[in-house]
Amino acid sequence: MAIRGLTPYLVKGLTSERLERLRELPTRWQNRWSSTPPVLNFFHQFDDPYSYLALEATSELAARYDIELNLELVRDEELPPARQESWVRYRQHDAKRLAAAWRMSDLLGVDAPGSEEVEKCLRCCASIPHAQQADSLLRLSRALWNNKPQQLEQLWEQFGLSTVESAEQLVAKGNAKRHEMGHYQAGTWHIAGRWYWGLDRLQYLEADLARLGLARDETSVYSEYFTPRGLAGIQGKRLDVFFSFRSPYSYLAIERLQELKRCVGIEICLRPVMPMVQRNVPLSVEKRNYILRDAARIARRHQLPFGRVCDPLGPGIDNCMKLFYYASGKQQELDMVQHVMRGIWSQGEDVSKERVLRRLSKQVGLSWETACAHSDEAALREHLQKNHQQLDLLGLWGVPTFAVTDATNHLHSVYWGQDRL
Repeated sequence: MAIRGLTPYLVKGLTSERLERLRELPTRWQNRWSSTPPVLNFFHQFDDPYSYLALEATSELAARYDIELNLELVRDEELPPARQESWVRYRQHDAKRLAAAWRMSDLLGVDAPGSEEVEKCLRCCASIPHAQQADSLLRLSRALWNNKPQQLEQLWEQFGLSTVESAEQLVAKGNAKRHEMGHYQAGTWHIAGRWYWGLDRLQYLEADLARLGLARDETSVYSEYFTPRGLAGIQGKRLDVFFSFRSPYSYLAIERLQELKRCVGIEICLRPVMPMVQRNVPLSVEKRNYILRDAARIARRHQLPFGRVCDPLGPGIDNCMKLFYYASGKQQELDMVQHVMRGIWSQGEDVSKERVLRRLSKQVGLSWETACAHSDEAALREHLQKNHQQLDLLGLWGVPTFAVTDATNHLHSVYWGQDRL
């Protein structure tokens, strides 16, 4: 019990900006006293469009910052077949949407490269000296994703093809290094003790590189290439928000939904789902640690309270669900969820305790006792099951997920992750 009481303060310290600054001290010292520049590691996966778009940005970073690039080849851990298929399908669609926002649409000429071509590219990289891999990796990826088989053939002939075993060893080395350094995804950069996943984190990476004194001038890849895009014709539509009380990214999204509702005038329908671990979705230590530190970084940028975290898993989730469905009957669910999640993710509120729920409920004009009296376990399970089924139909399982639908319940578009707000 005492440990649970200390946990919010421990998490606050572990995700604090002060600790992040301490982690970057070796890089600062190297930049000041060493003749060799700090190393920016990038972990690339040939058949991942997010990784390819980030690789294009990586070549620009090398030209604008005093860094040494180290490129590693990796593969993401395999998902169950049903989820793998839906994830690849969503990733292809979202990567094109992302490429359009970054003025990179001409770079994705195929939905997905062929597995045979990908394996040959890996074999090709295994035959290239490590010092020459940066340029060759980019040339191979461009030909692969721009659907230029003749260029690929020329590159394979120019650099040669190693054995399948050599290619597997190269990927195994990259996977091992990524795991040892503490991450799990492709398309990620690492420098000064921090991780950055994909184009969505490029702005954070460049800000940190500039703060570390590594920028050669005041230009940035982000400001030069990224053009914010609005979603046309969204007024009058409904935004279904699939979220979990245990997801920090859901919390960050919920905090910003009130502003979205005011600015756009869209109807917001909250659809809670159970935490991933209760839906048999694995959550590795690397993933949990990265998500917490990343969420803290996003919260600081948006000036949102975050850090004193009390895990609601178990009875806390059950209590939140009871209060949610009572609040939804009074059309107060958005206020209630925002208030309770702020308590969980920034104030260390232990929502497994009824006295805490009683106080939080009262603060938004609700009665915890009445919520418990009107709680129907069967109805709660039915609502959750329906939300899980709808999320499955969208081909996704992570939160937050946003589905835009019109008055006739016709699906307009789907977005995964608070970055897509």
